[in-house]
Amino acid sequence: MNQNDNSPKKKRTSIFFRWMTKDGKGVDKDDVIKIDDYNVKNFFKLFGRRIRQLMRVNWIYIFGNFPIFAFLLAISGNFSYSAPAPTSQFYPIFYGISTIGGVTPDIAQMGGINALMGTATANSWGDYLLYGISALIFVTFGIVNTGCAYIMRNIVRGEHIFLWQDFKSAVKQNLRQSIILGAIDAAIIFLSYYSIRFYLANYNQYFIMFYAMIAVVIFYFFIRSYMYTLLVTFELSIFKILKNSFIFAMIAFGRNFLGLLIVVALLGLTFILSTLFLPIGIILILMILVSACVYATTYLTYPKIKAVMIDPFYPNYGKEEPEEEEQ
Repeated sequence: MNQNDNSPKKKRTSIFFRWMTKDGKGVDKDDVIKIDDYNVKNFFKLFGRRIRQLMRVNWIYIFGNFPIFAFLLAISGNFSYSAPAPTSQFYPIFYGISTIGGVTPDIAQMGGINALMGTATANSWGDYLLYGISALIFVTFGIVNTGCAYIMRNIVRGEHIFLWQDFKSAVKQNLRQSIILGAIDAAIIFLSYYSIRFYLANYNQYFIMFYAMIAVVIFYFFIRSYMYTLLVTFELSIFKILKNSFIFAMIAFGRNFLGLLIVVALLGLTFILSTLFLPIGIILILMILVSACVYATTYLTYPKIKAVMIDPFYPNYGKEEPEEEEQ
């Protein structure tokens, strides 16, 4: 730049933000996968070529869904008030006997056996603040999943990615539906989580319901593997998105079950590495785990969407137009 140029200098962004928003290299011909070539070899090949973009998408998933961390922090009890409190109806009797006659070994043993005292907790203002922040998940969850689904679909297609531009464009075009679908999705996940906890805590009485709930959660995993991809690919109502996702969950059961196995394997590997050395597990979660799971399910589900809903109606979709011969 000419030293005598008095034009204002452009403010440089932080290194982290430049890394997040940096566009990748152009599309390589090997990135474009035909409908019959979505095999294991191309799965790892495309993953390796797009790993930097997947890492950036993972950061969007992690930081975009910050209300989840607020919820986990709230239920941890770190901000709650706690105090000793009686937990048995025999405590007044025990207290009266120990006050009059003193605490003898027999009385102390009786108190220990019956667990007369425990710890009572109460929410603090910090807990209520965290719960308020966590409620934002019903807004952010759909927005983040919609924008990232659009990016992930384009990665699987082998298209070039402009990370932030594509994310914002997908959210802007589907804002209302993304919030509604995300709120429904978050509510179902939330209710499923507490249902499983309840049936597990009362396993002897509700063991059948526990396993039934596990089956429901697995099938819903199949359904939600299609929801956001359908949202960013077609102009459909929320009802039709859920209906078509339900149909795909049934007609592509084997493909969906394979996706579930891959996700479980990735989560299991992360857990094992975390038990060996905790920082490794944390790094994997922050850098690649979430986007790798979504990539795996999208790689398996998008070809089915393309075969059923795109190719029969748009046979030339994604194909290059033949060049006209010169006269």
